[in-house]
Amino acid sequence: MWKDENLKRFLETGYEEAPVVLPPESMQAPIFSIRDGCLALKIMIEAKSIQWWINGRRRQEMNIPLHILDGGDETAMNHFIDEVTRLNDGEEMMFSGHNCHAAIPELQLRCKPFLHQLYGESGVCSNGVNLMMFGGKYTETPAGVHTDPCDIFLIPLIGGKRLLTWEWQLLDGNEGTEVPVKIPAKSLTINWREEQHKAEVYCCNAGDILYFPVGYWHINDYQTAKNTFSFGINVFKNSDFARTIGAIQRKMRQLPIADKIASMSAKCDESGEVLELDPTYAQYLALIEEAIRINFLIRSSSAGFVTGIKLDTTVMAFSLNCPVRVRPYSRIFLVNCEDGRDTLISNGMVAKLNLSADAKIIISTLIETGKCDPTFFAQSGADPCLENVMNWLLQTGSVIQDSEIENAYV
Repeated sequence: MWKDENLKRFLETGYEEAPVVLPPESMQAPIFSIRDGCLALKIMIEAKSIQWWINGRRRQEMNIPLHILDGGDETAMNHFIDEVTRLNDGEEMMFSGHNCHAAIPELQLRCKPFLHQLYGESGVCSNGVNLMMFGGKYTETPAGVHTDPCDIFLIPLIGGKRLLTWEWQLLDGNEGTEVPVKIPAKSLTINWREEQHKAEVYCCNAGDILYFPVGYWHINDYQTAKNTFSFGINVFKNSDFARTIGAIQRKMRQLPIADKIASMSAKCDESGEVLELDPTYAQYLALIEEAIRINFLIRSSSAGFVTGIKLDTTVMAFSLNCPVRVRPYSRIFLVNCEDGRDTLISNGMVAKLNLSADAKIIISTLIETGKCDPTFFAQSGADPCLENVMNWLLQTGSVIQDSEIENAYV
């Protein structure tokens, strides 16, 4: 998590404006460890979710001794990189992986305090987050100079970074043009080395965080090949209209056919001011409003992560005999919907429920106060759904009962 004074300084001096190097002391503790990198890399290689470049060219999957990564430390990662380089005749090698948070759900929990604090102070909420990894032994990024349609927080764990950046207008014939509202992911077609004199160079070490906003051309150029491994938190802030419309359409399909074809007229006065809405039209508006609200709360609760945590609700991990509290910076929402059912939202996941009055009071109290103890559970009596609902919240990662889990992920 951020140290409050450092977050405020970052928002005042660089956020959304220019690249910034954040030293380790900007955070209360590191977001990721090299153990996370070893584990995520191994899982993603096994799932064939890693992209490889050998000497700047894309390469298919390779036979790699994954047991090397079991060491889970910097020595293991360096050994792995050296071995893959050796298997490819010493040529420069880079690998990358998208959606690491889907491979290891705990990585979402590591990111969320960092992101929720950022959103809370900046007032900007993400429409999508992609956790990436980059590593290998190479001199420069194989993709060359490019832009990404998102803000990026690079977190090097081995080897640091040497990033060359250019503002949008400085390259590719964009001089004097406005930065587009939606920045495309785009690669440069000219010789970027001829444009080095226009670049700003940002160097950071393992443990630092390098931020650069959407709209900046960039390339990692170490000047000589070296071992490196980093995570990257990609934060997308463009409007997600298609996803909202999809939610609206799903709501509309729930209406009876007769309502779909009914008149949607409204009574108006002579000036055109609406006096009375047709009931069907009012129902449509209520459903649209609800769909937009639910979609926003889902994204807000998940810190922008689209890929949810896989749950096994057949496993009862929750105990009504232990105190429970909301994980710091987690977001839980309870909404009463138009269909009369309760919608519980936690870490980007949704449960449609028919809660008893007692269960609703307990969950509302948990959301408002951030905690509940066993005596409070006992006052509700033997509510058959309460334990299942609390177990669902525990598995989604929004609440905590075990201090060992808390120390590991918060």
